[in-house]
Amino acid sequence: MMRKLARMQYIRHNMDPRSSEDHTHHEHTHSNNGSTLQYSNQDPSQDCVVDVQRQGLREIRVSAVLEDHVSSTYLLQPQMGTALYFEHQFTNTHTSPLNVTISWRDPELKLVKDQLECHLLRDLHFIQTPIDDNLITESPDAGQYGFFIHPNESVKLPFKYQTFSVPRQTSHQDMESGSQFEHKIIKVYLQTSHKDTLAILSVHVHPRWHRVDRVFNLYHPQQTFLKKYFELKHLITTEDGSEVELFTATSNHDNTCDIRHTKDGTPCCFVKSAVKAGPQSTSFFIMLYNQKYAFCPAEIWQVFIHPAQKVDHTLILGQSSAIQFNLLGNSIDRRINCYSLSGPVIKVVTPSPFLLVSHTLSTVQVTLKTYSPQRSTMMVTAVDMDSRQLVDTWLVCVTVLEPAVSRAFKISLPVGGTKPTSKSISFTNPYGKVKEFFLHANNPDYLTFDPSVLRLSSKETGTMVLQFAPSAAPLSFNILVFINDELDQTEECFLVNAVYS
Repeated sequence: MMRKLARMQYIRHNMDPRSSEDHTHHEHTHSNNGSTLQYSNQDPSQDCVVDVQRQGLREIRVSAVLEDHVSSTYLLQPQMGTALYFEHQFTNTHTSPLNVTISWRDPELKLVKDQLECHLLRDLHFIQTPIDDNLITESPDAGQYGFFIHPNESVKLPFKYQTFSVPRQTSHQDMESGSQFEHKIIKVYLQTSHKDTLAILSVHVHPRWHRVDRVFNLYHPQQTFLKKYFELKHLITTEDGSEVELFTATSNHDNTCDIRHTKDGTPCCFVKSAVKAGPQSTSFFIMLYNQKYAFCPAEIWQVFIHPAQKVDHTLILGQSSAIQFNLLGNSIDRRINCYSLSGPVIKVVTPSPFLLVSHTLSTVQVTLKTYSPQRSTMMVTAVDMDSRQLVDTWLVCVTVLEPAVSRAFKISLPVGGTKPTSKSISFTNPYGKVKEFFLHANNPDYLTFDPSVLRLSSKETGTMVLQFAPSAAPLSFNILVFINDELDQTEECFLVNAVYS
């Protein structure tokens, strides 16, 4: 009505110029659903624009009301690796049969088409009502499913949600509201062949954190591939002695994770993962299932990979060897402290903490010494003392060479007793000056020295006192005796064959 009056005034204004002064600033306001729309006598073309906008808003709001009327909401609280099952009941209220298509865009939500899997999931969730096993058909288009339904017929659609991804942390504001992980909503549309919407499923996914049964920390050279076998003896054997078939899944789809058998036939979990550049560590999860359909994991493992710079080094058994690492500073000066996780085998010589100047190259010096002839791997880390952040990591792969034995002895020792047995071996200082010699053994549990340091003059001959620990049973073994100088370099090495009889 207001619009008609505005048009009549506009016509009268054009027909009678004398009345233009009385109608130059007349505006009429019309409110529609809380929105204020103005019609101006000076520009009547705006009426058409307002009508188009109002018609568009009307269609949007009517569509929203209709969608809300046919929508059903489901709330899921999944844990990583665990399958959640739910059923949606759909009834054909039309008077004619329908071919209904089902579509959604989330790959973690699936329709259960396998009959055995569907019955196992229903039993797992204690659902006893009947269901049509051959209802769902798959169309040639990927991800398109459908079913045929008669008038007034009701069917149940089985859905399974399972994720192998780690839930992502929410922002600080969301955490204050009580939400720890990011939520998502999956829309499932049930439509006719003419794309008319029959029903909408609104699946709200609120992830929860999962349990972790075992944690592994692996140190590996950076920018290489990690290949690791994990034993599964505690999982493959049941109480009655039979073996269980295991299945695996991983949270990182770029990794290779499966069950493989070793040379002796023992099943192991094999993992192959690309190691990135250091020093930041990465982690992923391994899920182990004892069921074919992998509904609930028997165990969840978390694997941390710590990348490090690989350094190959060769040393001689029983003597110290020096090695240097280069450390490059960043944009600021930092106080650095170096640590070793190999105990007395590797020692950091560089005084710690030390100042790492920005954009300069500093040297970290360490010494290595081992009494084990086996190839070993040791690690040295550099840590920022102020920020407590890892600056760099070095992985030292040591190859040990046997020392040159200059003399060999066979010593007979009594069995029994509580006190150590002492034996003497002579040694001559070959140098033309006073020199100190330090005595060590590769088996200090059975052999010690008293004293452990010999101070000899030029060409002087001294006596080494060897003290053997008592043994309650007869046995025989070899011990290496190292005579080192003040730089911990081996002057001579003796081989002692100790025989308890």
